[in-house]
Amino acid sequence: MEFHQTPFESGNLNRKTCELIYIALDASVNHLYSGGIEMHIVKALEEDATVYEILDTIQLSMLTVHATQCIDAPILIQEMERVGITPKELGNDLSDQDQATKNRYIETTGHWPKGADELLELSNRFAKAMLNYGEVPYESDALAPRI
Repeated sequence: MEFHQTPFESGNLNRKTCELIYIALDASVNHLYSGGIEMHIVKALEEDATVYEILDTIQLSMLTVHATQCIDAPILIQEMERVGITPKELGNDLSDQDQATKNRYIETTGHWPKGADELLELSNRFAKAMLNYGEVPYESDALAPRI
């Protein structure tokens, strides 16, 4: 596990930032290592991280759940098109309300996930819930923009 120490030893990131990154990795929905989360929260607090910085880190780590929009939805669309079905044929074009949701998301987060238009067209309620969830970490300013 020599690579694990590299960020600490390089000096490019301070220890608090390294601990916050480790929290994000351990709290990721793809990893969910509770022992690591606990250990790195304790270490981050020892490095003067605030509870709000830790909370924001955990919230940001949960954005990995957006793989559904970014990866899965485009694959589904591609397979639908392969058999001759397109989202447009389902009659679920983006409404004015959907466009407002999209504009708000972009304004809040600064980006629009690949596949989000298609997901809005295919499963509007699910997509809106995912997008609302994805905005939560951006509502706080506890973490410095650099992190």
